[in-house]
Amino acid sequence: NGGPATMFGMVAGAAAADAALINGGLMHSLEFDDTHTASIIHGSSVIAAAALAAAEAGGATGAALLGAYARGWEVSARFGLAAPGRFHAQGFQATSVAGTLAAALVAAELTGLPEDQTVSALGIALSQASGVMEFLSNGSSVKSLHSGWAAHAPRGPRPQVAPAGRRVQVLSVLPLPASIHRSRGHALGPRRARSRPTRSTRWRWQRKSWRRRPTSRH
Repeated sequence: NGGPATMFGMVAGAAAADAALINGGLMHSLEFDDTHTASIIHGSSVIAAAALAAAEAGGATGAALLGAYARGWEVSARFGLAAPGRFHAQGFQATSVAGTLAAALVAAELTGLPEDQTVSALGIALSQASGVMEFLSNGSSVKSLHSGWAAHAPRGPRPQVAPAGRRVQVLSVLPLPASIHRSRGHALGPRRARSRPTRSTRWRWQRKSWRRRPTSRH
């Protein structure tokens, strides 16, 4: 029906949430997107899709878009580094779990949400974070949807917040590592101290790699 956000390969625009869903799925569909190996995160298929949709819908500048993208990628990588391999061991794809939260932060930044609404958006995003690894049992192409749905979860131009007149108490989502740990089958495991190195001031997201060829069979 048209909208302010771009869908790759399409002339007509779309609502930001729809564009984020489609673009994120397309970017991850051939398993050709960049990967942060240490955290096992496919960041750009989520963060770029969410940032582009939110920026277009909200009229953000190119500089704001790029800044939000870089910070969103960094947050996503650090979520994965808090429990490397553990999300997958519990049956969840880290890209989906961490990406949903990072996409919420990206959308919150690009739409200028205040801190309390950003925290609420994170709590609601965590309730939507999923992406199970069952596709490994039969090679299902649903895996590409994991990135799209994570980018879509914050609803593109504006993260989901409580409707006017209602209060949604989700402040317990902070600190996030502990909240993810509780909600995703104790993903951090007994060695929760492993999350501490992610507090470093060094950028982690730049240590990513690319595949030389598509690896999806679909």
